[in-house]
Amino acid sequence: MYTQLDTDFQYDFILFGLSSSSKEYKLAWALNQSCYCHFIKVPDITLNVTIDSVASFSHFCYQRGTQTWRLLRNEAFTENQEIALLLPELAQWNFLLRLDDPGNHISLRQLHQNLKITPDIKGFSQISVDLLPNKDNLLF
Repeated sequence: MYTQLDTDFQYDFILFGLSSSSKEYKLAWALNQSCYCHFIKVPDITLNVTIDSVASFSHFCYQRGTQTWRLLRNEAFTENQEIALLLPELAQWNFLLRLDDPGNHISLRQLHQNLKITPDIKGFSQISVDLLPNKDNLLF
């Protein structure tokens, strides 16, 4: 017998999908240059992708006051060397940029402009979190 816990989490963050062929540390450095932030490497996000398989997703974080920005790699390898995705429905994006509180040192319009001119980013899009079936993977 299974018991299901129904809760209503608030997904009050802004999410961008980023396409880049760069390594995560190089992309974090490029974002630091173009978006006036300071991403630092923090422990990876570990997720059980199946009952017997775990994947660790690269994670960079920038905090300033109450705002927190996270740069997450959407792809990781499991222990079985299989590719796992943090958000499988966003397979076209290599990275995810999660803004818990965008802050006021940069507007969203300015952030869009800065992402456009970042040489390591081939494309990006703001994503509606409410429409994602696996949005719970972003709660950590």
